[in-house]
Amino acid sequence: MLLHFFEQLSLSINRYWEKYSKPSIWPLPISEDQETTHYGSSDKQYSLKDFILVLGLKWYPLVVFFVFILSNFWDFTTQQIKLFNISYSLEHLLRILSVSGLIGYATNWLAITMLFKPVHNRPIFGQGLIPRQKNKIAERLAKTISSELLHPDLISEYVHRSAFIQHYKNLWVLRTKNILSDEGFRIEIQQIILELIIRIINEDEFRFNIASSIEAEVNNKLQNRTFDRIALKTYTILKGANVQELVNEALIELPDELKLQIEQVNNFFDKLPSIIDEHVDTIEHEIITWLHGLISRLNIYQFIIYHLKKYDESRIETLIRTSTNKELAYIKRLGAVIGTAGGLMIWNPVISLISFTIVLLSLYILDLFIHKTKY
Repeated sequence: MLLHFFEQLSLSINRYWEKYSKPSIWPLPISEDQETTHYGSSDKQYSLKDFILVLGLKWYPLVVFFVFILSNFWDFTTQQIKLFNISYSLEHLLRILSVSGLIGYATNWLAITMLFKPVHNRPIFGQGLIPRQKNKIAERLAKTISSELLHPDLISEYVHRSAFIQHYKNLWVLRTKNILSDEGFRIEIQQIILELIIRIINEDEFRFNIASSIEAEVNNKLQNRTFDRIALKTYTILKGANVQELVNEALIELPDELKLQIEQVNNFFDKLPSIIDEHVDTIEHEIITWLHGLISRLNIYQFIIYHLKKYDESRIETLIRTSTNKELAYIKRLGAVIGTAGGLMIWNPVISLISFTIVLLSLYILDLFIHKTKY
């Protein structure tokens, strides 16, 4: 019986809760930490580094390789160039630059590959850095996340700063007030309560227990009051029924009276919004306190380290490569450029050093100019 009552009550509240639910009008507030700034009109933005990577560095290692092939068939021999009236020999310049570039590319490629390969320990080649140090990486990452990112105090501060609880508290209060003021909801709740009372009263066992208890209590109260006991006895004789039977008849007639009085529930619905307003700040405080306590009881460190250690080595490699593939490719191709620059240093240190200084200084000034212009 009570289960049926609570089911009906829950269904009714849920139906009206959904009726006054308007997520499109009430979006989640965005904190300062979540705000992002977009530059340009295009959704996909490219930096200068990306531009160089796409147009230049992507093909540079392949060009260096073909130059190396070419140098096996033709290269500078006795040719010279003059700078500031000084002659510089170009002998084997193609071979020097191409070999240096290939070595630079191969070195960076090997370094990046050794981060992940071999996945399992090998007798000669050993094991990749990340697979070998997986547990240590997991422990340090878990410690950092649990102590500096997901610390209960930090989460509580973020929740308070983002006004998340306050936002939804206002929504809940407003929705609750709308529901309580809905005439259809009030009538439905009244009918559910009235149906429960009628079901209870219609139970013969319930009426018998109530009538017996009342009769016993009346007899106990009138035990030392002779006049009242005589008056009650006279009344029962006139009615032709004992106290228990009279109470039972009154209970049977009670639903008809309740139908007239059930609208008094509206008084409670009218007072409830003001009660909610009085305690709304307390509700918010209790929610934040509960949330802080919940997070404090969670062992975030053990949770993170357990799941990180379960990660397969190949899955970790895929995860890192997926998120940093562009940067890793940039590093490998940049190795070919740096290697070529090293070859120029071998060919002629003085000219190369002066040239590199001018180029790097120009790039630094250009980077500063673009940064200030963009931001």
